[in-house]
Amino acid sequence: MKHRSTAASLTVRLALLVVACGFGGCASAPSFSTMVAAPQSAADQTPAVKPESTDTLPPKQAAEACFATAQKLQAHGDAKEAIVLYERARQLNPQERRVSRFLALLYDQQGDDRLALKEYHKALELAPRDADLLSDFGYYYYRRHDWKQAEVEFRKAIAESPENERAWVNLGLALGEQERFAESYDAFAKVLGPAAAHSNVGVILAAHQRSTEAEAQFKQALAIQGDLPQARAFLAHFEQPSTTP
Repeated sequence: MKHRSTAASLTVRLALLVVACGFGGCASAPSFSTMVAAPQSAADQTPAVKPESTDTLPPKQAAEACFATAQKLQAHGDAKEAIVLYERARQLNPQERRVSRFLALLYDQQGDDRLALKEYHKALELAPRDADLLSDFGYYYYRRHDWKQAEVEFRKAIAESPENERAWVNLGLALGEQERFAESYDAFAKVLGPAAAHSNVGVILAAHQRSTEAEAQFKQALAIQGDLPQARAFLAHFEQPSTTP
């Protein structure tokens, strides 16, 4: 059987992210933010959120208004405007404890490592045992290919919330990137079941150019659940004849 050299790792990684995020495997506001979606047509786009005037409000109320508008902007994907308003909310009310975790995610998504790390540390000082926050922090390291530190944070999240699905899936991703595939399978299987776990490990193996082992994982997945879309799609791809001369 010949394999197409076009099984680009980008395609593989996107497929993995879609599955993982579908099960809550990405960063919390996020589970999101890493999902790849087709751009909206102009007719489908939601009108932009306009910040409410805060000029006449007492500082704490103005801060709350800025915070609420920032959340709406973040939900609409307007990261830059959301950041401005979260920062404004904190300026108006320095005791506002929720801002750092949202800024951490937004700066992370914007690729600003320094500010994202600063905000994650602030958020964790306020909520050191927040499993979702710890999982998000782990995903910060995962996105930067620091698999070992990502694993540390995901395990902290699981220690605080042993049934946290997102943390287990993220742990499976981090272990797989370290080529600890048996442990990766165990982490996925803990919350997704054996079929999806085999399929996810197969995707990671394919991304590492280990096609034979990946195929074996996809076949195991389909032996358990024959209609699993991801495994079927990858096997169909592998079985196509090579277009390389």
